[in-house]
Amino acid sequence: MRRSVEYLMLKSGQGECQLFITEGWLKLGLIQKGLIIVFLPLAFELVLVFILFSQLQEVEREARQEARAKEILAVSSKLVKLTFDIGFIASAALDLNKTTPALAQKFDRTVNTIADCRRRLTDVVSENPGDIPSLQELNRVYDFALEQIEGVRAFMHGRCDAETSKGIESYRHYRDRLAEDIQDRFVKFVSRYQEIEKSAPEAQRKLRDRQRQILLIGLSLNVGLAFALALFFSRGVVVRLQVLTDNTRRLSEGRPLAEILPGSDEIAGLDKVFHEMADALALAAEQKQEIMSMVTHDLRTPLTSIFGVIGLLAREGERGFMREPAVRQIGIMEKNVQRLIKMINDLLDYDKLEAGAFTLDAKPTKVEELLEKSVQAVEGLARQKAVKLAVGKPEAGLEANLDEDRIIQVLVNLLSNAVKFSPPDETVTVSVDRHGEMIEFRVSDRGRGIPSGSISSIFERYKQVQTSDGNYGKGTGLGLPICKMLIEAHKGAIGVESEQNEGATFWFRVPR
Repeated sequence: MRRSVEYLMLKSGQGECQLFITEGWLKLGLIQKGLIIVFLPLAFELVLVFILFSQLQEVEREARQEARAKEILAVSSKLVKLTFDIGFIASAALDLNKTTPALAQKFDRTVNTIADCRRRLTDVVSENPGDIPSLQELNRVYDFALEQIEGVRAFMHGRCDAETSKGIESYRHYRDRLAEDIQDRFVKFVSRYQEIEKSAPEAQRKLRDRQRQILLIGLSLNVGLAFALALFFSRGVVVRLQVLTDNTRRLSEGRPLAEILPGSDEIAGLDKVFHEMADALALAAEQKQEIMSMVTHDLRTPLTSIFGVIGLLAREGERGFMREPAVRQIGIMEKNVQRLIKMINDLLDYDKLEAGAFTLDAKPTKVEELLEKSVQAVEGLARQKAVKLAVGKPEAGLEANLDEDRIIQVLVNLLSNAVKFSPPDETVTVSVDRHGEMIEFRVSDRGRGIPSGSISSIFERYKQVQTSDGNYGKGTGLGLPICKMLIEAHKGAIGVESEQNEGATFWFRVPR
């Protein structure tokens, strides 16, 4: 059964990292993961904005209700005042049984203002259908009251007929009851708006506090979500890239690679290709080893036999059994075969060193004997080149735990190069100095030196200072790289100090 969650442990050069990663996440590409990281917080922000917008609308609704309540209360207060004003005017005129044009005009203005206030009140209340019934009750009382006051209006305009008298009597009969009814209806009508006006500021304050809380909580959650997604993405990417980096290091060091990364994103694809490349390189290395083995058996062996035969012929020529041209040609053949054998030996040595297919036979060795054996090996070449060899006297009894044959191989290579590139009658010097727990060997010549631009690459394989060096010294370009690998196998270091036309000093240090 497929698992929905995998427990992934990634190992790299910096240690281990453990992650819970879903299979679906591993199948997503980097672009898709990036879109998720961008759009998920964005979606959360949109939800937060929607919630805040809803809260803002509620605050605005509360504010509108408060404004309506204040306007209704203001209009109602004015309407009550006007109602009492018209009652006072009517009572004053009837009690004095006298009226004036100015008083009649004031009465009419008050009646008209009451009508305006009633219309305004109707317009405001109509915005909330639930308040219309209580307003209708108030309007019925007002309509009845205005009917009763028509007789008073006619009296104030000078009419004194029977109908006017009847209207006045009706007004006097209902006056006190109408005042109480209007007052009761107003109290009932405005009580709700008084409560709204009183509670609205507190309700709005609570809503604003809730908005701030939602905003702070939403921002905190959004920041946390973004941070968590970024951390999950970066760790998932960075740690997996560390695995790739570690694999490159493992490949360069010849160690086994880490397991193939799970998933189907670009990093997993790159890791898969890297493993395929490593397998191809391993196969190529095996094929190379097979070729080198073929060289060992199929080339070096017959060349050695040929070299032996040519040596016999050369000795016969020295005894006078051959003509001079033939002796000269045999000498050339002997040198060429000897150079081919050396080239093959260098290739085989480098291949073994590069593949780590050799072991050091380290044991206590006297340094003075190392120098003697190395110098003896190049004395013949030095005589041919008319170059002198000088050996610095090492510290008495100085010993080091070394592989004698390998160190002699390094010294012979450095001495041979120094002799080959030294002018006649010059001196090549080899010396040894002790530096604490390290021993330093130095080989100096007075040849043409090495250009500063070539010093950094002189220990690379097939690198030579000039293109003619291979012909000049009949070298393969592997001597110095082999020396470097042998010294590093001894946990040492090798280098060169040189100025052009001032000679060169090759040195290497190895621990005692």
